[in-house]
Amino acid sequence: MVYKIISLRLNNPREYTKRYKRNLWDNEKVRDTFTPEDAGRVLKLKPLLSRPDSDVWGLTNHMGYTTQSAYQLLSAVHDQNNPTHRALPPVEQQLWKNLWKGPETTCHLLFTCPAAVEAWKLAQIPPPRGGFSPDSTFLNLHYMIACTKKRNSELGNFKTFPWILWNLWKSRNELVFENSRTSPLSCVTKSVEEANIWFQVNGDSGDPVQTPAQPPPTSHQWERPPQDFLNCNIGSVWDHRYGLNGAGWLVRDHQGIAINHSRRAFVGSMSKREADLKSLHWAVESMVNMRLNNVILEASSIELRESLLEPHRFPELQSLIANILLLLSRLVSWSLLHVQESRNRVSNAIAVSVTADLRTQSYVAAGGPSWLSHTILSEAQAM
Repeated sequence: MVYKIISLRLNNPREYTKRYKRNLWDNEKVRDTFTPEDAGRVLKLKPLLSRPDSDVWGLTNHMGYTTQSAYQLLSAVHDQNNPTHRALPPVEQQLWKNLWKGPETTCHLLFTCPAAVEAWKLAQIPPPRGGFSPDSTFLNLHYMIACTKKRNSELGNFKTFPWILWNLWKSRNELVFENSRTSPLSCVTKSVEEANIWFQVNGDSGDPVQTPAQPPPTSHQWERPPQDFLNCNIGSVWDHRYGLNGAGWLVRDHQGIAINHSRRAFVGSMSKREADLKSLHWAVESMVNMRLNNVILEASSIELRESLLEPHRFPELQSLIANILLLLSRLVSWSLLHVQESRNRVSNAIAVSVTADLRTQSYVAAGGPSWLSHTILSEAQAM
């Protein structure tokens, strides 16, 4: 039996057309028609009412029938009807063995993992000549403490190392237990602020700790747009516990001067993919409302890239994707680029502040955020 969307939707879906996030389904009809598991999936879909109904083959990415997918379906049905006890495939067995052989160590987390290496570089704390020890936390701490005792102005930021260690540890716990990622830049910025406050309260007479600087210019640095264009970096973060989504964007001109920036908090996002799409929607909508026509949009979300290149794989988000494309068509000239996170530091830090510091007040402001002014200036001067 085939059901059309119109027979399962609300009689008066006018409210839905105002906002893509509203629901148009008649819950009672959907739950009477489908099994509980399928009903939950249907209620999450946000179909485009302007698009005619169509039949698709749901076992391939391109929604088209193939004999290979049909054989896979028959094989899955056969296995389900004839359950037998089978061991894990050899590849999966080896994977589990390797996972259990390589536990993460405290030394790796605090000194040698990529996030920690970037954090120490941003804090202007150089490692020993031979690099940090990969397996001795004691040697690395001894090096840090010894450097804090040296009377050398170039080593001024070494005294922040206890706060950096603490925030690196907190960031790891947030990632493991809360699925919330904190960028190295945000970690170091927060550590420097906490260190300065502590030294001021305790009467330290030394110079204030320097704010984190960007690493030397590389091919992954933020790049200025052409003279007649603006650059809009877009950041996004998602906290799965509460469905809280932080979005941030920053617009800069060809000289690296911040024109506008924004922070916004969303609730109700069911996945990181949906959160990233909402962040992009907010940024593009802002560009349209502010009449900024020649814009290069940059984001570092893999999920965002996949959603825009292959929207048919995510039917529950097609309405949101269509709204984004419609807004983009209202810009005179635009391009949307996927870039490395190192080229998107400021906007990501703005977004992270929503979930990490619970800065849920949304706003649009001129210029850039004051607490990231040093980073914005460093990126402008580096080019």
